[in-house]
Amino acid sequence: MMRRTVYWSIACALVVVFAGGATPGCNCADTTATGDGGGGGNVDLAGTGDGFNPSLDGGQAWCGNDPTCTVDCSGPTCMPPGMFPLPADDPNVGADGVGRDPKTGYIVLDSSKASFDFLWIANDQNWNAGTVSKISTKPRSTPYPSKAPYPDGRLYGEVARYATVTCFSNTTGSKEGARIGTTPAAALCANGLNGCCSGGETHPRTVGGAIAGPHTPINMIVNRPSRTAVDFNGDVWVANRAHAPTVRQGSVTKIANNIADCIDRNGDGIIQTSSDVNQDGLIQTDCNGDNLPDDRETVCPMGQPKEFWGLDDECLLFTTNIGNGSTEHTIRPLALGPSATAIDPTFAPSDAWVGAYNTGRFFRVDGTSGQVLTAVSVGPIDNINSNPYGAAVDKFGILWAPNLSGGTGGRHLFYFNTKNTAQVGRVAPPNTTGGTGGFYGIAIDGYQENNIDIQQVWMGEYGGSGAYRYRPVRNGNFASLSTGTWAHAGSTAGTANGRGIAVDNRQPTAFVWVAIDGGRIGRIPFNIPDGENAGSVTLFNTNQAGTLGAGVALDLDIWGINQSGSGGIASGGAGSVTHFRVDATGNVLNAATPDIVPLDDRPAVGGGKPLPYTYSDFTGFGLRNFTNPRGTYSDIVMSCAPDRGKFLAVEWDAEEPPGTKIQMRARSANTIEDLRTAPYTGLYQQSPADLSMAPGPLAPNPAGYIQVEFILQTTQRDITPKLKSFKVIHVCQSIIG
Repeated sequence: MMRRTVYWSIACALVVVFAGGATPGCNCADTTATGDGGGGGNVDLAGTGDGFNPSLDGGQAWCGNDPTCTVDCSGPTCMPPGMFPLPADDPNVGADGVGRDPKTGYIVLDSSKASFDFLWIANDQNWNAGTVSKISTKPRSTPYPSKAPYPDGRLYGEVARYATVTCFSNTTGSKEGARIGTTPAAALCANGLNGCCSGGETHPRTVGGAIAGPHTPINMIVNRPSRTAVDFNGDVWVANRAHAPTVRQGSVTKIANNIADCIDRNGDGIIQTSSDVNQDGLIQTDCNGDNLPDDRETVCPMGQPKEFWGLDDECLLFTTNIGNGSTEHTIRPLALGPSATAIDPTFAPSDAWVGAYNTGRFFRVDGTSGQVLTAVSVGPIDNINSNPYGAAVDKFGILWAPNLSGGTGGRHLFYFNTKNTAQVGRVAPPNTTGGTGGFYGIAIDGYQENNIDIQQVWMGEYGGSGAYRYRPVRNGNFASLSTGTWAHAGSTAGTANGRGIAVDNRQPTAFVWVAIDGGRIGRIPFNIPDGENAGSVTLFNTNQAGTLGAGVALDLDIWGINQSGSGGIASGGAGSVTHFRVDATGNVLNAATPDIVPLDDRPAVGGGKPLPYTYSDFTGFGLRNFTNPRGTYSDIVMSCAPDRGKFLAVEWDAEEPPGTKIQMRARSANTIEDLRTAPYTGLYQQSPADLSMAPGPLAPNPAGYIQVEFILQTTQRDITPKLKSFKVIHVCQSIIG
């Protein structure tokens, strides 16, 4: 393939590299009409069209008679054909949620190729406050030989741990001497303006019945986090219940996944954030042994790295107080949906829908600012209160929120339309012959009928040992959502409770994975029929105790979250994570000896153990695969150094089946360093994209470099758009007027 590859850190004389033996250099004026369509400075003036709009004549419509015009082409339908590079081939290529089709070489959606592979586990009682553990789902050996196993031989480990609140949501934020897990010596955020204050809140601060400032104080003890939810870019939200033994101020916090998105609050040019500095697979939270969680002021002994930064961690983006900690409290359900404020929500951070268990109200929290945008009262309906225990948003924008209670008159499933919050509904309890328990964890699947997305709702059976499945009617009528059918999957686990639940997207049969008390994960075919399905749950032992959560990683392996580890809470068990390797057909390959990731970094100290308690979409698999499947592919093209070139257009050859689309955006800069932070144009909806026109123009232009990014999206299961090739057309000349 004749293709230009631009490297980040070397000079012009070396950056332009041509495959196939072409002469390297900055040969922007080479106008040999070879028809190769890309690389080498060669221009396709032969009018072949090569799969693009023939009227563009292979770039001639843009180039005219300019002898300095260059057309760079990448992909199988270039002339001659070539292979799309991937990040492993070229450091300037980005690919998230996409891969090369093995038969055609086209870029297609592939969720297993997503660039973030982490579990985000809420630790209920760590340090008498709660933390979040970030665990890598990539093994430290084959097929990743660059890292040796951990010192104890494990292949998986914890890579970071975070507090679940921050005092720095506002520009006037400060710790005021606070430390997580310790009762503050004085009232925080006392004037409602400065100090350890919430970034947004659902109730104004009042003193003696009078409003006393816009902000409310952050709670420092017994936050008791449980649900986490992962955004498209890997950022995580965590909800703090703060409900027991004394009801306190609940909240939701957002944590950045990528260090580039963290905030250098002290301006020292370094991001202080948690990491596994000594590479032992476990975050040390008390480096000096003073029985206090580390923060910026902690001085670690010589040779002991600081791996935990507490309230000073600069990847904690903001905390928003939810409810008032008295009449509205117990912040349990958490789910993500598209931004409500962005002009184009495609790339905007997701908004969070956060619910108060005791009132049934949901609050929409802006994914960028942390401000509360709106509130929705879900119940009562038919004199039945909504007490949501979890939440999940489907691809149609419907939020599903089950009650926990079981038995006669219980087991109610509420729902509302996040696009029109006046539409609220309730599903009647299951009418299956088996199963009397209530609902616990919740997940959405990719079920279809006659190629129409149905998206079933799954819930763990609390008070029983299986799971429930609700299949809504999807005919475009909101009221019809309540007229669907139920199924119950029963197991032989006795009276153990079904807890967290997750669904994979294996073919031809997907599976549902439910955590079951007593240390088991259950597997259920997602296409079970309506009614009772006794014995449909296949059980696998986690070899741990208190298994509360089940999650599907992006490689389709299964992870179980164990609240109390192997010994149970009574024997000091601190909690762990279990990893099952699962093949393409759903067979568990290491059922007898699953991998175990411990979470107790202070085994000699009693109390304040992690006790993980997570059973939501803690991997982001559900959001990425079922709510809004999408992926991105990007590449960088250089104009002619040492002079800047003018980028004229981008063309692309694509296949977009019904329900799919490909969009393109671009950004430019005169240096690679500036390109990293340059703003993108808007999204061009179809080829060709005239970079001088809306939703541009591209700026600056002329420029030294352009980065083009293609966004692939689908609303149809098993159907992907296909990017076949693309061209960047630009003028390279010594003097540009």
